[in-house]
Amino acid sequence: MELASHEHPRIRLRDRDGEAWTGVPDGGRARLRRQRPSPDGNLTCQGAEADISHQIIQQLRRGDYTLGTGPGISFSRVVLAGHDVGGAVAEIEAYSYSDIDALVLVTYADQGFTPWIIERETVAANDWCTLSPAQTPPGSPTSYVHFVSSQEYRTLLFYDADPRVIDTTDALRNPNPCGNIRSQPTAVFVDTARVSQIKVPVLIVFGNNDDTVVWTRQGEEQQQGDFSGSQDKTTVFVPNAAHFPMFERTAPDFRGVVARWLQRTVPTWTGRGPSSG
Repeated sequence: MELASHEHPRIRLRDRDGEAWTGVPDGGRARLRRQRPSPDGNLTCQGAEADISHQIIQQLRRGDYTLGTGPGISFSRVVLAGHDVGGAVAEIEAYSYSDIDALVLVTYADQGFTPWIIERETVAANDWCTLSPAQTPPGSPTSYVHFVSSQEYRTLLFYDADPRVIDTTDALRNPNPCGNIRSQPTAVFVDTARVSQIKVPVLIVFGNNDDTVVWTRQGEEQQQGDFSGSQDKTTVFVPNAAHFPMFERTAPDFRGVVARWLQRTVPTWTGRGPSSG
């Protein structure tokens, strides 16, 4: 039996037959459920994740899910948001299925990539992902790698965050599936050709101090212009924030930007929780 525990209160166990179980503490006991093994990380791509997002959106609109033991709520309006490459996934979903009411991109642009990120993408896709199956411990999913090291995460991607926040989020990072990494260049090429098909309102948010590692400021500022088919486009740079504006000390500013935009763009949103209107 293997037991892995972190600051996050979740328990992971592996029994004698190799079955993986995961759960959370419940008083003096733990409620466990069987954990399905992760598939080979090469068997996915950003387009596949966009398709999964589409399926979830349709379930939200139909109320075809459960809330605890009760039925789900049917949503007539759905806003899709993505951070970093999640922004690329959100774009793909938006122009492929045209089933959302608004789009939010946080820390993502389709141009202006720095030499550092181009080199890192190449190394991760061609070297790290090629070696991943050989380096992965037995019983673990193959072809998943961290795009940045813990040291790089701590020093390159934050501007003024509480060290405890950095520690906690670093401990909770998941490795990236290699299929996601390898599909990024193609996704950017197709996005550039198709984002003009997105007609819904778009909010684009960057940290004001995130213009040296992944994207240039010019590339960030150009992103709004890519959405030529939308009549409602807004770009905001959050002060004293870098790659993760939601984790910086100025996170309240970030949340305020999104909340005010939602209240203007999706009037039934109250700021207190989901609305079925």
